[in-house]
Amino acid sequence: SMSHRDVATVYPPLAIGLFSIAARLPTPLYTYKLLLVLLELLGCGLLLAVAARWELPRWRALLYLWNPLVVLEVAGMGHVDGAGLAPVAAALLLLAGRPSRVAGAGLAAAAGVLVKLVPSVLLPGWARSSSRPLRFLVAALLPLVAMAVPVLSWTGGVPPGLIEYGVSWEYNGPVYEPLWRLLERAEAGPAIKAGLSAFESWTGRHELLEAVYPFVYPQLLAKLLLAVALAVWILRQLRVSDPLLSAASVLAGASLAVATFYPWYLLWLLPWAVTLGWWSWWIASLTLPLAYLPSLFGVEYFPWVYLAIWLPPLSVALWLRRPRRRARGKR
Repeated sequence: SMSHRDVATVYPPLAIGLFSIAARLPTPLYTYKLLLVLLELLGCGLLLAVAARWELPRWRALLYLWNPLVVLEVAGMGHVDGAGLAPVAAALLLLAGRPSRVAGAGLAAAAGVLVKLVPSVLLPGWARSSSRPLRFLVAALLPLVAMAVPVLSWTGGVPPGLIEYGVSWEYNGPVYEPLWRLLERAEAGPAIKAGLSAFESWTGRHELLEAVYPFVYPQLLAKLLLAVALAVWILRQLRVSDPLLSAASVLAGASLAVATFYPWYLLWLLPWAVTLGWWSWWIASLTLPLAYLPSLFGVEYFPWVYLAIWLPPLSVALWLRRPRRRARGKR
């Protein structure tokens, strides 16, 4: 059976194409998972090439391939996110090559977005770090626009599935979960409504903000704050000239800013975090399967499951960033 049948799909065309190919072959589910594993193995080969191109230890890339989370979510659960590694890695290799390959990098980046929308946050930084920004953007945006126009024409605007996902879905966001609870305890919603009411009284235009009141609640306020923070973070990363570091930094920021973070979402960041030696995210790959406990055993998610998932990687991140003690005296 398929979950969330009532929600219009948010998957882009390449993902839907992969689903359709598997559905037309014998044993569709196993065929689909086999296709994902083959694409993941291709991506891992390209990840090794990225490690070599950036002169990083290749054994780190192998840590991604051997990670239990990757096996569970790709071969076990069949999440399409496993198909995203190959196009993103290809884009990185092409960006690091000759200027004549920039258009190919744009096409590879577009292919990643057409698997899932996650790599779209990488396009500004990659255009900025490429030797031919305009060529990269044209090559990336043309296929995206060509695929988007029929969808937007059919739905009459933003696809309803995306709207429902953005407004209603929330689970395991590393910053979001404590943030909305903090806003609720601080009574941020009533305070904002009181300010809006005072503004209406001052202007005498009571109809202006009536449509805003239903959306003033802690969860949506937290999402808006995190969206603004992510936009600022992406703009700051435009100064990073290394496309690998830019991609990893933006994906890390996006991972912290989302309201929904299922275990398989980490597959977009994990290859680059592990290759760069960001070990807190590797620890997160070991603790994230705990997010299944509430649905499997009815365990209450917040605060204990939340803390079990996110406290270990946070502790490792803080420990690795601790200031080095200077040796006292001379030996």
